[in-house]
Amino acid sequence: MTYTNWDRSHAQALKRKSFKEQAVAYKGGACALCGYSKCLRALEFHHVTTIKDFNVGGRTTWTPEVQRELDRTVLLCNRCHSEVHDGYHPIYFPQEPEV
Repeated sequence: MTYTNWDRSHAQALKRKSFKEQAVAYKGGACALCGYSKCLRALEFHHVTTIKDFNVGGRTTWTPEVQRELDRTVLLCNRCHSEVHDGYHPIYFPQEPEV
C-alpha cells in the first residue's frame, strides 16, 4: 500500500487530537474559570509559572516531561485565556516558582 502525504498528515492530526483528549482529561476536562468543555479545539493550556520548557500543543506522545509541563499549566477555554492575558484574572498570570 502506498501512503500519500495526506495520509501521513491525517494520521498525525489524529494522534495530536488523541493526545489533546488525554491532556484535557488530565487537567480536569473543562475550563478552570467558567467550566466550558464543549469543543476540544476551544480548550488551551495556559502556563501559570515562568518555567516553560515547551508548548504542550502539537504533541503526540505522553512522556514524563510532557506531564511535568502540563503540571505547570491551567486548562482554559479560548475566551477565558484571552481574558487572562488581558488582565481580567490576575491569579493566572505567571508566577515565579517557589524556592
